[in-house]
Order: sequence, then structure tokens, then C-alpha cells
Amino acid sequence: MPEYTLDEWRAIMRGEKPQPSDDYIVIAFPDDELRTAYLSQVSSWPEMEVRAILRKMLGGPSHLSILDQIHLQVLKAKGPSRSLDPDAPDMRHFSEYESRAILAAAGRSSEPVWQGISWVLDLLPDSPRDALGAVSAYFRAHFQVLSDWREAGLSDAIALIRHRYITQGRTERERKIKLLRSLDPRDLEFLIADLYRAMGYAVRVTPRQKDGGKDIEAERGNEKIYIECKNWEQKVDVNTVRSFGFVVMDKNMTSRVLVSVSGFTERGPETAEKLVMESSVRHRMILLDGHRIVQQLNEYLGAGWHLRADQIIARQKRSC
Repeated sequence: MPEYTLDEWRAIMRGEKPQPSDDYIVIAFPDDELRTAYLSQVSSWPEMEVRAILRKMLGGPSHLSILDQIHLQVLKAKGPSRSLDPDAPDMRHFSEYESRAILAAAGRSSEPVWQGISWVLDLLPDSPRDALGAVSAYFRAHFQVLSDWREAGLSDAIALIRHRYITQGRTERERKIKLLRSLDPRDLEFLIADLYRAMGYAVRVTPRQKDGGKDIEAERGNEKIYIECKNWEQKVDVNTVRSFGFVVMDKNMTSRVLVSVSGFTERGPETAEKLVMESSVRHRMILLDGHRIVQQLNEYLGAGWHLRADQIIARQKRSC
């Protein structure tokens, strides 16, 4: 059984060293220890290396394998198990994968049995949420016929995309929080408005007003959210949170969101976090600190949003 070290595995995945043996794992993280080591430092690895690893995990086009041939034997014995018509459950159909495998085995098609989804890389870094959705959908469609290592590779690809482009390391998040803190308070409102637009809400940035009201209204279906943004040097205390809860009263409102780039106070007999857990305000108020906002911006606007922040803000200003 091959032995793995992080440095050697990375070099092999980058193509700088040859794969030492056929059983050396390159389509997934080979063990939990290496997986943890790689993901814990994911923000520091070169972008081209991360993409090379994802390319192997996602898989490219491939032809009939031994596992596919075994699956064909099961099909031959039992027939297709899939019903496409709920009104005719006894009518069974071959899946797209099964049809490709059957034609390939019969020598009637040169089309790859497995199409591969390396095209997901074209969604990164700007649309990590869509990339995750694509990989998850592919996994759900094929999990019954995937090999164990191919399943592991897709699961690892999901983890790698999430850690690299959404949650990121603390150092990278702090760098983006520093950018947020440099924004004019009004510009922060437009940036948050664009975030909620990307989340599927119709948004309206309210006219300038004295502090304590709502800065943004966001609506989606039956949801109506009031959002207030704070870009203070100090953390927001519990009194400010409580005040926001009472100042903004609307029977049509479903929830409030209070954004504080600097975070919320964590000491004292009553904290902001404790307040929102009280039965009277639970599920009706959400607190978002700098770290949470950065992760949401990464997820919905892409990991490179900080490089386009001025453009995003200008676009939102024109649309409001």
C-alpha cells in the first residue's frame, strides 16, 4: 500500500513528479490525515494547483470500465430499474449512463461512458455556489453506480471548493474584512444589497436617515427582511441590537438582519448573541459579523468579489 506525504502528493497532483504506482490515489484525498492537512492550509496553495487537484477529483471523460461491465451484467439479469412516468410505474427505462454503457459494450458508440464534469472549473472562482450545486447534482444522479473512490473524489471536490472559495482561512477572511471596514457606510449598504440580490431577493436601499432605522429592504416571495448595516470601529452592543428590534416594527416583516463588520460584544451579563436566542426574537433577528458576511459574499458573489467591490457597489447604486 502506498505511503503518502503532503508535499509529495501535491507535487504529483501538480504533474511535477510521476505517479509512483497504479494504486497511488490521485482522484481523491488518499486519507483523512492528508485531507485535513491540505484543507487547513487551503488559502495558501497556488490557484493552479487547486484547480489541477479539482480536475482529477471531478474526473474527465472515460470509457467502459470493469465496474461498468459488472453493472451491465446486473442490468442484463434484472433489466432497468428506473421509472420515468409516475402514472406508469411498471414501465422501466434505462438511464443516460446505462444507455451509453450498453452502446459502448456493443461497439455501437465511441462516446465516453462517463462524461466527466471538469467543466465545473469554469464556474470558479466567481460562482462557487453554482459549482457546488453542479457537483452535488452529478453525485445524486450517479451515486448508485460510482466506485467508492470516485464517490470519495466528488465528496472531496465539494469540500475543497467550499473551503477554498467560500469559508477560506482566517487570514484571508481578515484581509477581506479589512476591505469592508474601509468602505463608506453607505457603500457597505449597497454591497450588502447586492449580496441579497444575488440571493434572489428584490432589494431597495432606503434613503439616508438617522441611525437606528432600516438601511435595506429585501423581499422574496412571502419573505420581507429589514437589514441594518453597521461599519463601526467598535463592536455593536446588546442595547443597539435591542433598539433595532424595537425601532423597526412592521406586521409584514418576517425577519431583521443586523450586519456589524466589527462584530458584536461577547462579554457582560447579556450579550447580543444571547438576546437573539430569547424566545421573543428567535427566528426574527439574524446577526451577521464580518466573518459571516465575507463567507456569504464569497458564496454568492464569488471568491474574487473584493477585487470587484467598487464595480459591484456602482452597479447597485445605478439599479436603486
